[in-house]
Formats: sequence, structure tokens, C-alpha cells
Amino acid sequence: MVLGAAGVVVVAGAIVCVAALDARRATLGLTLALLVAPLIADPLPPLVPLLFREVATLLGAYLLWILVRDTQPLTAGPLLGGRAEAAFVAAAFVVAFGLAPVVGHDRGPIAALAAGIAVAVAALDLVVFSGDVFRLGAGAVLALLAATLARVGLAGPPGPLEHLVIGSVLLVTVLATAHLGREAFAARGDLTLRRAAHDRG
Repeated sequence: MVLGAAGVVVVAGAIVCVAALDARRATLGLTLALLVAPLIADPLPPLVPLLFREVATLLGAYLLWILVRDTQPLTAGPLLGGRAEAAFVAAAFVVAFGLAPVVGHDRGPIAALAAGIAVAVAALDLVVFSGDVFRLGAGAVLALLAATLARVGLAGPPGPLEHLVIGSVLLVTVLATAHLGREAFAARGDLTLRRAAHDRG
């Protein structure tokens, strides 16, 4: 029950991230998903690796917050509309959660696998239909998170070293997003991707 609730919170964070037009709100959703995701495990991670991962998440969120504060708070927005894309992510979680027991899944928490699939849908939406650097970077972070959740769901909780690696990779991805965002803003005055700008023209 607790793992299922944590899975719902992670998916809710991913939904906010993919559906929000305001990058600050999207950052809060992304942060929520990243903070709660390590808790979908039985047993829970050791304290030190867990704290490292959570601190890495908070640092990454702070860097994204600075990026959108100093550049532009509004993103290109969801292509299909926030409600439609939120519905796709939520449906993926519900379907995966319902089908996992049917196919005989019993290696790791069902909530982790279902959340991983739902977060992967959100990541795919952000990466494929991204119109700006922020949404593309958020999609990359969610894709990494989806992979870690699926790994927990399929093979059980990761070890302490894996948590350190996961936290480091997620932080590096956020750093790259913040750097590319600042470069794009310095060059063009916004975070819009060249491809997206060309399509509108």
C-alpha cells in the first residue's frame, strides 16, 4: 500500500512536469518525482546513499530553478495540451499496475515497474515533442528516472553504489541542461530549440 502510494506521487510529479506551461511548476513536479522515487523499494535504501541521491536531486532542482528564473519562466508547453498528455501518463500507470500481476511479475515492487512505465511515457513525450531546452532536459532526466524505476521493478532494489551512480548521473544531466539553456538564451534570447523555431517559421 505504501509503495503504491509512493508510485502515485512519482507519477503525479511526472504529470505536473509534462503538463505544466510554467517551468517553475514543472521543476517542482520533476523534483517531487525524483525525491520520492528511491522510496519505492523493499527494503528501503541505506541512509547514506539515499541522502546523497536526495541532496543531488535538490541541488539539481535549484540549478533548474535558477535557469528558468534568469531566462524565461514559460516553456513551449505540451504539444497535445496538458490534460491529454497527463491522461496518457496516468493511463500508462494504471494499465501497467493492473497487468503486472496478470503476467506473473513478482521480482520487485509492482509500483516501481508501473511508475517506471508511466514516467517513460512522460519522458518520451517531453523528448519527442519538446520545443525548448528546458523540456528536452526534463525529458532526459525523466528517462533516466524511468530506467531506474523499471530496474527496481524487474530486479529488486539497487545497491548503495548504484544509488550513488544514479544520483551522480541525474545531477550531471541537470547540469548539462542548465548549461545548454544558458547558452541558448545567450545566443537567441530564449530557450527555444532551433528545430522548433524553424517549424514555426
